[in-house]
Amino acid sequence: MIAQHFLKYNSKHEIEYHLDILEEMIQFLNHDSSFISSNLQIFPQKIDFYNSISKIEKHPIFTIEELNFVCLLSENVAKIFKKNSSWKIFNNYSIYQQNIEAITKGFSKDFRRFVSSDAQIDYLKHHELGPLFSKLSDIEKNLREKIIQISKQEEFKNVVQFGGFDIIFERYVLPIRSDGYNNELGPIIAKSNSGMTLYVEPFEVRNLSTLRVKLMAEIENKIQKICNNYSHFLHTHADFIFYLLNLIIEIDLNNAKAQYCTSNNLTRPKISNRHEIVINNFFHPLINNPIKNSFSLESSLNGIIISGPNTGGKTIVLKSIAIIHLFLHCGLFVPATLAIIPHFDSIFYMGSDNQNLIQGLSSFSSEVENYFNLFKNMGHKSLIIIDEIFNSTASEEASALALALLEEFVSLNNLDHYCKIFVSTHHNLLKSYLDESKLFLSAHMGFDGHFKRPTYQLFLGSPGSSMALEVFESLAKNTYHELEHISQRSQEVLGEKYLTYERQLQEISHKNLSLDRLLNENKQLNIELKNQKNSYDGLLFLEKKDAYDKYT
Repeated sequence: MIAQHFLKYNSKHEIEYHLDILEEMIQFLNHDSSFISSNLQIFPQKIDFYNSISKIEKHPIFTIEELNFVCLLSENVAKIFKKNSSWKIFNNYSIYQQNIEAITKGFSKDFRRFVSSDAQIDYLKHHELGPLFSKLSDIEKNLREKIIQISKQEEFKNVVQFGGFDIIFERYVLPIRSDGYNNELGPIIAKSNSGMTLYVEPFEVRNLSTLRVKLMAEIENKIQKICNNYSHFLHTHADFIFYLLNLIIEIDLNNAKAQYCTSNNLTRPKISNRHEIVINNFFHPLINNPIKNSFSLESSLNGIIISGPNTGGKTIVLKSIAIIHLFLHCGLFVPATLAIIPHFDSIFYMGSDNQNLIQGLSSFSSEVENYFNLFKNMGHKSLIIIDEIFNSTASEEASALALALLEEFVSLNNLDHYCKIFVSTHHNLLKSYLDESKLFLSAHMGFDGHFKRPTYQLFLGSPGSSMALEVFESLAKNTYHELEHISQRSQEVLGEKYLTYERQLQEISHKNLSLDRLLNENKQLNIELKNQKNSYDGLLFLEKKDAYDKYT
């Protein structure tokens, strides 16, 4: 079925804006590859922080960790802005100048005096927390010294389970053997799982422990008040905080996009106001060492019909074309060395297997339903990609239906509406008729007749053979030669007329392949000759210089 709301289709203006930002990011990364990443890596990875800050308009009370996140937002956006103030992404940053100054003065500077960038509190650097923390440290030091002394006293020395003390439920305790315990040692705070060890708080440290707990509660209460005050202050700048959050997310996203585009050698596309499509050396970004293809589709042509052998690369070509247009709406550069493409407001991709068992639809019925839905959902500017059109029914009927369907798409084209259609097929009637009609550009995937394997090269200007008989015969020879006669019998069934047509298509494909190889050889030879000429020119220059030096 057609996926609804799968991707936000951006206007041409929005796409150009996002591509401008991405280009600025790529140019900066080429100059300084680590600056942005180093400023982003300091942010905690927990999504909870982003969720809590995004709800700032509801006036939540932030924790120290959340306040630190806000502080990081303010600090790191300011750092990036200082180095890249001309970026389009910062167009609205100067609008918040008063907010920037207020937050720096009323929050960031004061907060950073006692909280580090990883949200660790330095209590001694805060004027209210410092005295309380000093007092707490003295009490804890006293407690440690006292309980160690107690553990060495006669009444404890013989019943202690093992050396040292523990802190359980904020009480300082000694591990006492259960068979050696008596009430005079102190109250039992906890027991081990086996019950053999009792954790006892000596009476002598009880008051100090209670004082310690009270001090800890007082410090916690002070921290809560500090968080309340900061939170209420930040609520008055909620719009700016929310803007900072979205800005750092956008910077992070474009940093990731830029790194992806650079590492995959993607190119900025050009959005054409005409209905032409020119794409050179395009490829599928998930394939290692891909074969690159090119095509130019004039405004007068409605699309491309691709034929050729099975596993020849038709699906990959169609998916690569779809990816280029999807990348455009994602604000990404595209996998090609040149892409001049129109702006489409709807993109449809139909795969070859449309069976729907849940709805009880056969592959053919489900495909028909998809086309009905397509007509209902088409935009004013539609890209339609169909892989193996009507592949699940009789070839003659499929060709007739496909022709009528494509003609209906073409009939909708006018000044306010246009669509480009890319279709792959094995149907002979369909590909021969459309080749003669000149409404579409015929193309086929290459096949190496000598090695009996596809070349994955796209050839324009003519349809191609499916090469099914040749592929079957080759596989039979290699794996189960007793069935080689099946290919011979198939040729008898098809008849001489059909085979002649297929042979002609194969001859065209072979000639295209030979011509392509010859062109590549000539291109390589031309490069070698140019290199040789440059080498001679360099040598001649050195000889002239040497002769001139001798003359001088």
